Amino acid sequence: MEAADGRTAGPSRRIGFVVEGMTGPGSGVWSRFVSLVDGLAADGVDVHALGSVHQQDLLSSLSGVEAHALPDQGRTRRFLSRREHIESFIREAGLDAVHVESPPFPTFAGAPGIAAVHDLRGLHGSRLSGLTFETAYQQTLLGRQVRRMDAVAVLSEWSAGEVAARLRVGEDRIHVIPPIVTAPPASAPGGPPAPRVRERPFALILGHLEPRKNVATVIRAASTFSWPRDLDLVIAGRDAGEGDRLRELAAAARCRVDFTGTVDDDEKWRLLTDASVVLLPSLIEGFGIVGVEAPLAGTPALVSDRAALPDIGGSPDAIVPALDADAWAERVAALEADAARRRSVLAGQQASAERFRPSAVIPRVQGMYRALGVR
Repeated sequence: MEAADGRTAGPSRRIGFVVEGMTGPGSGVWSRFVSLVDGLAADGVDVHALGSVHQQDLLSSLSGVEAHALPDQGRTRRFLSRREHIESFIREAGLDAVHVESPPFPTFAGAPGIAAVHDLRGLHGSRLSGLTFETAYQQTLLGRQVRRMDAVAVLSEWSAGEVAARLRVGEDRIHVIPPIVTAPPASAPGGPPAPRVRERPFALILGHLEPRKNVATVIRAASTFSWPRDLDLVIAGRDAGEGDRLRELAAAARCRVDFTGTVDDDEKWRLLTDASVVLLPSLIEGFGIVGVEAPLAGTPALVSDRAALPDIGGSPDAIVPALDADAWAERVAALEADAARRRSVLAGQQASAERFRPSAVIPRVQGMYRALGVR
Protein backbone atom coordinates (compact mmCIF):
# COMPACT_ATOMS: atom_id res chain seq x y z
CA MET A 1 0.00 0.00 0.00
CA GLU A 2 1.36 3.42 -0.94
CA ALA A 3 1.08 6.66 0.98
CA ALA A 4 -0.28 9.82 -0.68
CA ASP A 5 3.20 10.91 -1.80
CA GLY A 6 3.89 7.61 -3.51
CA ARG A 7 5.98 6.06 -0.72
CA THR A 8 5.19 2.64 0.64
CA ALA A 9 3.49 2.89 4.01
CA GLY A 10 5.57 1.47 6.83
CA PRO A 11 8.97 2.28 8.34
CA SER A 12 10.55 5.51 7.11
CA ARG A 13 13.37 5.36 4.61
CA ARG A 14 16.83 5.60 6.13
CA ILE A 15 19.03 7.66 3.83
CA GLY A 16 22.71 8.50 4.32
CA PHE A 17 24.85 11.36 3.03
CA VAL A 18 28.65 11.21 2.87
CA VAL A 19 29.74 14.84 3.12
CA GLU A 20 33.49 14.61 3.75
CA GLY A 21 35.29 16.90 1.32
CA MET A 22 32.21 19.05 0.70
CA THR A 23 32.61 22.80 1.12
CA GLY A 24 30.89 24.27 4.17
CA PRO A 25 28.56 27.15 5.05
CA GLY A 26 28.64 30.04 2.62
CA SER A 27 28.93 27.77 -0.42
CA GLY A 28 26.12 26.85 -2.79
CA VAL A 29 26.93 23.16 -2.30
CA TRP A 30 26.36 23.39 1.45
CA SER A 31 23.14 25.41 1.04
CA ARG A 32 21.80 22.83 -1.40
CA PHE A 33 22.65 19.98 1.01
CA VAL A 34 20.99 21.68 4.00
CA SER A 35 17.82 22.46 2.04
CA LEU A 36 17.65 18.90 0.73
CA VAL A 37 18.04 17.17 4.09
CA ASP A 38 15.57 19.63 5.66
CA GLY A 39 13.03 18.70 3.00
CA LEU A 40 13.64 14.97 3.34
CA ALA A 41 13.37 15.09 7.13
CA ALA A 42 10.10 17.04 6.86
CA ASP A 43 8.84 14.34 4.48
CA GLY A 44 9.46 11.61 7.07
CA VAL A 45 12.87 10.36 5.91
CA ASP A 46 15.36 9.27 8.59
CA VAL A 47 18.48 11.22 7.53
CA HIS A 48 22.06 10.35 8.54
CA ALA A 49 25.25 12.19 7.57
CA LEU A 50 28.85 10.94 7.67
CA GLY A 51 31.54 13.59 7.91
CA SER A 52 34.97 14.31 9.28
CA VAL A 53 35.60 15.05 12.93
CA HIS A 54 35.80 18.74 12.03
CA GLN A 55 32.32 18.69 10.46
CA GLN A 56 30.52 17.22 13.48
CA ASP A 57 29.38 20.50 15.02
CA LEU A 58 27.91 21.61 11.69
CA LEU A 59 26.14 18.31 11.09
CA SER A 60 24.84 18.09 14.66
CA SER A 61 23.29 21.56 14.29
CA LEU A 62 21.03 20.40 11.44
CA SER A 63 17.50 19.57 12.49
CA GLY A 64 16.44 16.02 11.69
CA VAL A 65 19.94 14.80 10.84
CA GLU A 66 21.89 12.19 12.84
CA ALA A 67 25.63 12.92 12.57
CA HIS A 68 28.26 10.18 12.24
CA ALA A 69 32.02 10.80 12.46
CA LEU A 70 34.76 9.31 10.33
CA PRO A 71 37.81 7.98 12.17
CA ASP A 72 40.26 10.73 13.09
CA GLN A 73 42.84 9.78 10.45
CA GLY A 74 44.99 11.72 8.03
CA ARG A 75 43.35 12.85 4.80
CA THR A 76 45.24 10.36 2.64
CA ARG A 77 44.28 7.43 4.89
CA ARG A 78 40.62 8.48 4.88
CA PHE A 79 40.75 8.80 1.08
CA LEU A 80 42.12 5.27 0.68
CA SER A 81 39.64 3.86 3.22
CA ARG A 82 36.53 5.58 1.87
CA ARG A 83 34.84 2.40 0.67
CA GLU A 84 35.39 0.72 4.03
CA HIS A 85 34.03 3.75 5.90
CA ILE A 86 30.90 3.96 3.74
CA GLU A 87 30.13 0.26 4.18
CA SER A 88 30.56 0.63 7.95
CA PHE A 89 28.23 3.65 7.86
CA ILE A 90 25.60 1.60 6.00
CA ARG A 91 25.75 -1.21 8.56
CA GLU A 92 25.74 1.00 11.64
CA ALA A 93 22.87 3.22 10.51
CA GLY A 94 20.89 0.52 8.65
CA LEU A 95 20.74 2.64 5.52
CA ASP A 96 18.53 2.05 2.50
CA ALA A 97 20.59 4.27 0.14
CA VAL A 98 23.65 6.54 0.32
CA HIS A 99 24.35 9.87 -1.38
CA VAL A 100 28.06 10.53 -1.89
CA GLU A 101 28.20 14.32 -2.04
CA SER A 102 31.76 14.84 -3.25
CA PRO A 103 34.38 12.76 -5.08
CA PRO A 104 35.91 10.28 -5.09
CA PHE A 105 33.00 7.90 -5.74
CA PRO A 106 34.10 4.41 -4.70
CA THR A 107 32.06 1.28 -5.34
CA PHE A 108 30.63 -0.20 -2.15
CA ALA A 109 28.22 -2.89 -0.98
CA GLY A 110 25.23 -2.86 1.33
CA ALA A 111 22.97 -0.18 -0.20
CA PRO A 112 22.48 1.64 -3.53
CA GLY A 113 24.97 4.45 -4.09
CA ILE A 114 24.07 7.86 -5.53
CA ALA A 115 26.86 10.07 -6.90
CA ALA A 116 26.09 13.79 -6.57
CA VAL A 117 27.76 15.39 -9.61
CA HIS A 118 27.42 19.16 -9.41
CA ASP A 119 30.63 20.69 -10.73
CA LEU A 120 31.40 19.90 -14.37
CA ARG A 121 33.81 22.74 -15.11
CA GLY A 122 36.79 20.44 -15.49
CA LEU A 123 35.16 18.64 -18.42
CA HIS A 124 35.42 21.88 -20.41
CA GLY A 125 39.17 22.29 -19.96
CA SER A 126 41.42 24.40 -17.82
CA ARG A 127 40.35 27.74 -19.34
CA LEU A 128 37.18 27.73 -17.22
CA SER A 129 38.37 25.73 -14.23
CA GLY A 130 42.11 26.34 -13.96
CA LEU A 131 44.88 23.77 -13.88
CA THR A 132 43.80 21.93 -10.74
CA PHE A 133 43.60 18.42 -9.35
CA GLU A 134 39.81 18.60 -9.80
CA THR A 135 40.20 19.32 -13.51
CA ALA A 136 42.54 16.36 -13.97
CA TYR A 137 40.23 14.13 -11.94
CA GLN A 138 37.14 15.07 -13.94
CA GLN A 139 38.91 14.43 -17.22
CA THR A 140 40.37 11.05 -16.24
CA LEU A 141 38.66 9.25 -13.33
CA LEU A 142 35.23 10.81 -12.80
CA GLY A 143 33.47 9.01 -15.65
CA ARG A 144 34.83 5.61 -14.69
CA GLN A 145 33.75 6.04 -11.08
CA VAL A 146 30.23 7.39 -11.64
CA ARG A 147 29.47 4.67 -14.22
CA ARG A 148 29.88 2.16 -11.37
CA MET A 149 27.37 3.95 -9.12
CA ASP A 150 23.71 2.96 -9.03
CA ALA A 151 22.49 6.49 -9.78
CA VAL A 152 23.85 9.94 -10.57
CA ALA A 153 22.09 13.03 -9.20
CA VAL A 154 22.57 16.27 -11.14
CA LEU A 155 21.15 19.78 -10.78
CA SER A 156 19.68 20.47 -14.22
CA GLU A 157 18.68 19.03 -17.57
CA TRP A 158 21.83 20.57 -19.04
CA SER A 159 23.97 18.75 -16.47
CA ALA A 160 22.12 15.51 -17.26
CA GLY A 161 23.04 15.89 -20.92
CA GLU A 162 26.68 16.58 -20.04
CA VAL A 163 26.90 13.51 -17.77
CA ALA A 164 25.31 11.30 -20.43
CA ALA A 165 27.47 12.57 -23.31
CA ARG A 166 30.81 13.29 -21.66
CA LEU A 167 30.87 10.70 -18.86
CA ARG A 168 28.93 8.04 -20.82
CA VAL A 169 26.42 7.33 -18.06
CA GLY A 170 23.14 5.69 -19.13
CA GLU A 171 20.23 8.15 -19.15
CA ASP A 172 18.14 5.74 -17.07
CA ARG A 173 20.56 6.20 -14.16
CA ILE A 174 20.69 10.01 -14.26
CA HIS A 175 18.22 11.89 -12.04
CA VAL A 176 17.70 15.65 -12.16
CA ILE A 177 17.37 16.89 -8.56
CA PRO A 178 17.47 20.69 -8.63
CA PRO A 179 18.26 22.66 -5.50
CA ILE A 180 15.42 23.60 -3.20
CA VAL A 181 15.21 27.38 -3.31
CA THR A 182 13.57 29.18 -0.42
CA ALA A 183 12.16 32.69 -0.18
CA PRO A 184 14.18 35.39 1.59
CA PRO A 185 13.81 35.70 5.36
CA ALA A 186 10.65 37.59 6.29
CA SER A 187 10.84 40.87 8.20
CA ALA A 188 9.45 40.89 11.73
CA PRO A 189 5.65 41.46 11.65
CA GLY A 190 4.85 45.10 12.32
CA GLY A 191 8.51 46.08 12.34
CA PRO A 192 10.01 48.89 10.26
CA PRO A 193 11.23 47.96 6.78
CA ALA A 194 14.91 47.15 6.56
CA PRO A 195 16.99 50.12 5.38
CA ARG A 196 18.26 49.98 1.83
CA VAL A 197 21.85 48.79 1.56
CA ARG A 198 22.64 51.58 -0.96
CA GLU A 199 21.07 54.90 -1.78
CA ARG A 200 21.68 54.77 -5.54
CA PRO A 201 20.08 52.19 -7.85
CA PHE A 202 22.41 49.36 -8.83
CA ALA A 203 22.77 46.22 -10.93
CA LEU A 204 24.17 43.25 -9.01
CA ILE A 205 26.53 40.41 -9.83
CA LEU A 206 26.82 37.86 -7.03
CA GLY A 207 29.54 35.21 -7.32
CA HIS A 208 33.24 34.45 -7.10
CA LEU A 209 35.58 36.50 -9.26
CA GLU A 210 36.82 33.76 -11.59
CA PRO A 211 36.99 33.37 -15.40
CA ARG A 212 33.89 31.20 -15.81
CA LYS A 213 31.70 33.86 -14.16
CA ASN A 214 32.41 36.17 -17.13
CA VAL A 215 32.16 39.33 -15.00
CA ALA A 216 34.44 41.16 -17.44
CA THR A 217 31.75 41.21 -20.13
CA VAL A 218 29.32 43.07 -17.86
CA ILE A 219 32.01 45.56 -16.83
CA ARG A 220 32.61 46.20 -20.54
CA ALA A 221 28.83 46.62 -20.90
CA ALA A 222 28.95 49.28 -18.17
CA SER A 223 31.56 51.10 -20.29
CA THR A 224 29.22 51.49 -23.29
CA PHE A 225 26.89 54.41 -23.98
CA SER A 226 23.85 52.12 -23.71
CA TRP A 227 24.38 51.44 -19.99
CA PRO A 228 22.12 53.67 -17.82
CA ARG A 229 24.35 56.40 -16.40
CA ASP A 230 22.52 56.54 -13.05
CA LEU A 231 22.80 52.76 -12.49
CA ASP A 232 25.78 51.59 -10.44
CA LEU A 233 27.26 48.10 -10.74
CA VAL A 234 27.87 46.13 -7.53
CA ILE A 235 30.00 42.98 -7.72
CA ALA A 236 29.80 40.82 -4.58
CA GLY A 237 31.95 37.73 -4.14
CA ARG A 238 35.30 36.30 -3.18
CA ASP A 239 38.28 37.12 -5.36
CA ALA A 240 39.24 33.80 -6.97
CA GLY A 241 42.03 35.27 -9.08
CA GLU A 242 40.26 37.77 -11.36
CA GLY A 243 39.99 40.73 -8.98
CA ASP A 244 42.95 42.81 -10.19
CA ARG A 245 42.06 42.45 -13.87
CA LEU A 246 38.40 43.29 -13.24
CA ARG A 247 39.28 46.40 -11.24
CA GLU A 248 41.45 47.60 -14.11
CA LEU A 249 38.54 47.13 -16.52
CA ALA A 250 36.19 48.94 -14.12
CA ALA A 251 38.27 52.09 -14.37
CA ALA A 252 36.78 52.64 -17.86
CA ALA A 253 33.15 52.15 -16.81
CA ARG A 254 30.66 55.00 -17.27
CA CYS A 255 29.10 54.22 -13.88
CA ARG A 256 30.35 53.55 -10.39
CA VAL A 257 31.58 49.96 -9.95
CA ASP A 258 31.90 48.64 -6.39
CA PHE A 259 33.56 45.38 -5.33
CA THR A 260 32.20 44.32 -1.93
CA GLY A 261 34.12 41.09 -1.40
CA THR A 262 32.44 38.13 0.28
CA VAL A 263 28.98 38.75 1.78
CA ASP A 264 27.10 36.72 4.39
CA ASP A 265 23.64 35.27 3.84
CA ASP A 266 21.77 38.21 5.36
CA GLU A 267 23.66 40.74 3.25
CA LYS A 268 23.16 38.58 0.17
CA TRP A 269 19.38 38.75 0.57
CA ARG A 270 19.48 42.51 1.22
CA LEU A 271 21.47 43.02 -1.97
CA LEU A 272 19.12 40.78 -3.98
CA THR A 273 16.09 42.64 -2.62
CA ASP A 274 17.43 46.15 -3.22
CA ALA A 275 19.06 45.64 -6.63
CA SER A 276 17.35 46.97 -9.74
CA VAL A 277 18.43 43.88 -11.68
CA VAL A 278 20.62 40.84 -10.99
CA LEU A 279 23.04 39.68 -13.70
CA LEU A 280 24.34 36.13 -14.29
CA PRO A 281 26.72 36.30 -17.27
CA SER A 282 28.45 32.96 -16.52
CA LEU A 283 29.94 30.81 -19.27
CA ILE A 284 29.17 27.62 -17.36
CA GLU A 285 26.80 26.92 -14.46
CA GLY A 286 25.27 23.62 -13.42
CA PHE A 287 22.22 25.50 -12.15
CA GLY A 288 22.57 29.21 -11.24
CA ILE A 289 20.69 29.51 -7.96
CA VAL A 290 21.06 33.29 -7.73
CA GLY A 291 18.89 33.55 -10.85
CA VAL A 292 16.05 31.90 -8.91
CA GLU A 293 16.67 33.66 -5.59
CA ALA A 294 16.55 37.13 -7.19
CA PRO A 295 12.92 36.97 -8.41
CA LEU A 296 11.88 35.45 -5.08
CA ALA A 297 13.33 38.62 -3.55
CA GLY A 298 11.31 40.70 -6.03
CA THR A 299 14.14 41.50 -8.47
CA PRO A 300 14.31 40.37 -12.13
CA ALA A 301 17.44 38.56 -13.33
CA LEU A 302 19.20 38.55 -16.69
CA VAL A 303 21.06 35.33 -17.48
CA SER A 304 23.49 34.25 -20.16
CA ASP A 305 22.59 31.85 -22.94
CA ARG A 306 25.14 29.27 -21.78
CA ALA A 307 24.88 25.90 -19.97
CA ALA A 308 21.95 25.56 -17.52
CA LEU A 309 21.12 29.26 -17.24
CA PRO A 310 18.49 29.59 -20.02
CA ASP A 311 16.33 27.05 -18.17
CA ILE A 312 15.92 29.43 -15.22
CA GLY A 313 15.49 32.57 -17.36
CA GLY A 314 11.69 32.40 -17.21
CA SER A 315 11.35 34.71 -20.23
CA PRO A 316 13.08 35.12 -23.62
CA ASP A 317 13.70 38.77 -22.66
CA ALA A 318 15.88 37.59 -19.74
CA ILE A 319 18.38 35.57 -21.81
CA VAL A 320 21.42 37.45 -23.14
CA PRO A 321 24.31 36.30 -25.40
CA ALA A 322 27.05 35.59 -22.89
CA LEU A 323 29.94 37.46 -24.52
CA ASP A 324 28.05 40.36 -26.12
CA ALA A 325 28.72 43.42 -23.94
CA ASP A 326 26.45 45.65 -26.06
CA ALA A 327 23.56 43.20 -25.64
CA TRP A 328 23.99 43.20 -21.85
CA ALA A 329 23.96 47.00 -21.72
CA GLU A 330 20.92 47.24 -23.99
CA ARG A 331 18.96 44.61 -22.07
CA VAL A 332 19.72 46.27 -18.72
CA ALA A 333 18.64 49.63 -20.14
CA ALA A 334 15.43 48.13 -21.53
CA LEU A 335 14.45 46.72 -18.13
CA GLU A 336 15.20 50.04 -16.46
CA ALA A 337 13.18 52.04 -18.99
CA ASP A 338 10.18 49.74 -19.55
CA ALA A 339 8.15 48.97 -16.42
CA ALA A 340 5.82 46.60 -18.29
CA ARG A 341 8.73 44.53 -19.60
CA ARG A 342 10.21 44.44 -16.12
CA ARG A 343 6.94 43.18 -14.63
CA SER A 344 6.61 40.55 -17.36
CA VAL A 345 10.14 39.18 -16.85
CA LEU A 346 9.73 39.11 -13.08
CA ALA A 347 6.35 37.36 -13.26
CA GLY A 348 7.73 34.68 -15.59
CA GLN A 349 10.70 34.06 -13.31
CA GLN A 350 8.58 33.89 -10.17
CA ALA A 351 6.30 31.34 -11.84
CA SER A 352 9.34 29.33 -12.97
CA ALA A 353 10.72 29.34 -9.42
CA GLU A 354 7.81 27.21 -8.23
CA ARG A 355 9.63 24.22 -9.77
CA PHE A 356 12.25 24.54 -7.04
CA ARG A 357 10.00 24.56 -3.99
CA PRO A 358 10.24 21.58 -1.58
CA SER A 359 6.82 20.39 -2.77
CA ALA A 360 8.24 19.97 -6.29
CA VAL A 361 11.78 18.75 -5.55
CA ILE A 362 11.23 16.20 -2.76
CA PRO A 363 8.90 14.00 -4.88
CA ARG A 364 11.72 13.82 -7.47
CA VAL A 365 14.10 12.54 -4.79
CA GLN A 366 11.56 10.02 -3.52
CA GLY A 367 11.04 8.88 -7.12
CA MET A 368 14.79 8.29 -7.48
CA TYR A 369 14.72 6.11 -4.35
CA ARG A 370 11.84 4.06 -5.75
CA ALA A 371 13.75 3.59 -9.01
CA LEU A 372 16.62 2.18 -6.92
CA GLY A 373 14.28 -0.30 -5.25
CA VAL A 374 14.14 1.55 -1.91
CA ARG A 375 10.70 1.00 -0.38
